[in-house]
Amino acid sequence: MAFYTVKDVPVYYTGGEGSPLSSRTGDPVNIDTIRQEYNSSRLYEDPDFPADATSLGKIGGDSAAESGKAAKSYEWWRPHALCTEVGIDRPQFAVDQDQSLCGSNLCSEYDLKQGGLGDCWYVAALQALTTWQEQIAFIIPDDNFNGFEDGEYCGAFHFRFYSMEHCKWVDVVVDDRLPATKSKQTEYKWVPAFTQITVPGQEPRVAEFWPALVEKAYAKLYGCYHFIEGGFQTYGLEDFTGGYSEIVECAGNKQGLSYEAHKRRVKTTMASGNFVGISTLDLDSAQEYGALEAYTDYRTHGVVRGYTFDEATGKETHDDSVRGMGQIGRAHV
Repeated sequence: MAFYTVKDVPVYYTGGEGSPLSSRTGDPVNIDTIRQEYNSSRLYEDPDFPADATSLGKIGGDSAAESGKAAKSYEWWRPHALCTEVGIDRPQFAVDQDQSLCGSNLCSEYDLKQGGLGDCWYVAALQALTTWQEQIAFIIPDDNFNGFEDGEYCGAFHFRFYSMEHCKWVDVVVDDRLPATKSKQTEYKWVPAFTQITVPGQEPRVAEFWPALVEKAYAKLYGCYHFIEGGFQTYGLEDFTGGYSEIVECAGNKQGLSYEAHKRRVKTTMASGNFVGISTLDLDSAQEYGALEAYTDYRTHGVVRGYTFDEATGKETHDDSVRGMGQIGRAHV
């Protein structure tokens, strides 16, 4: 079978007839079949996204994270091994800190922290999506959430994305081998190189891996990690929702609208249930839009330049809270 349906929406298997993604075997990649064939004693290894340099591409990093390294600086580690490396008890797909949630309700914007990959736009888009539980549950199927439990673990997870090029939803299966690098913050022990794991302050100490696994599947959708470096939040929101987006240029007042008019438009857009994000300008863009004053003001307000934020939470996608970003950014509607 080439696809399955979720609420009457066809989702194509990778490798299935008509799918946006092909498989090396030419056969559909079905997570249920993989779970029947593999287990904790025989872990799945994805032949279509191997643990080598071809899946990394030419990593560059960006201004908000550690700059990229040569492929030889990375190793591929499973979550259990990464936890052992840094003294964490075990991995978990997502952590219930309230002891009252389940499934996609466990996914929070605060779980997401960019690492050494220049994909802040993707992180901001996924942060925004966590506020829409119905859609995050579509992107991250519930059968992933017990994926690390005894008797269930086989090293494979799957996610759904919309291919704007093909106008189809596709089911993307990945194994859980993640690019890792040595970190100064962990006394040069190996940790995930890109989207970081989070460790809630509770016992037993567990680390949640859903952000890193979604990022890996998204990189596979585009061919390698390098191909999701640099972009706009709108790209991610389109791939996560199947909807369309609009970019509203605020800096330099290119559209002839006042700041108050821009502010009203953004508020109206958010009130109608749409997602809104903000990107600050880099130097070249600031010069193009005649907005060098705003570019200079970024540092005054503690805002990273040439970066993407989630307007829904008012929180920068890297570390620190942002103030005054609405008047000096570029809204993605």
